Amino acid sequence: MGSPCAFTRVKISDDFKRILETESAGLNSCGKRPCEKIPSALRMLVTNIRGFKQGCGELARVTVDTRAHIVCVTESHLDRDDSIDDISIPEGYYVAARKDRTANGGGVLIIAQQSLMGSEFDVSDSYLPEKSEMVAFSLQDYVIVCCCTQPFQSDYTLVSQMNLLQERVCSQEKKDIFVGDFNGHNVGWLKSEKNNQLGLKLQEFYEKWPG
Repeated sequence: MGSPCAFTRVKISDDFKRILETESAGLNSCGKRPCEKIPSALRMLVTNIRGFKQGCGELARVTVDTRAHIVCVTESHLDRDDSIDDISIPEGYYVAARKDRTANGGGVLIIAQQSLMGSEFDVSDSYLPEKSEMVAFSLQDYVIVCCCTQPFQSDYTLVSQMNLLQERVCSQEKKDIFVGDFNGHNVGWLKSEKNNQLGLKLQEFYEKWPG
């Protein structure tokens, strides 16, 4: 899916499913000074938190324990009235991109170490409440996209928007990494117990953009 990475999966708890660690992305040698290069081992924590205010304590602990450089959060359940001062993020990190929930949407959020000098990548054209919720963080030649969709039976709007975003990112000669809660099921590809339309479309997306 446009990712140059090999993934290492580590189960943290029921809500903190995996650590994604890139092998080819130098934070370790930068200390607290801003890095000019992407870390040689960029660690990403991806979680469906089901409520940032309730889960921020465990999130901060896991973030520190794993020394994650970037944290991608789905189902943040934050509203526009929740200011940065109202939410607790791990010390030494900042909110790199944020899109709050609508009446029914879950909300998505990206947190990054302060030593990473990146910027939010505009994906507002690809955002559709519930069906295609996403935010993105641009870090040099990479665009990290945090996605979420509700478990619709036959809707694959998210994949359609991912395709459009992929084309735009490629046109800017960048590479993207898609992470999040896709709610896709695919027996052969994802080893799920059953298929759904979204899972089959995700496989098509991966095979269309393998590099």
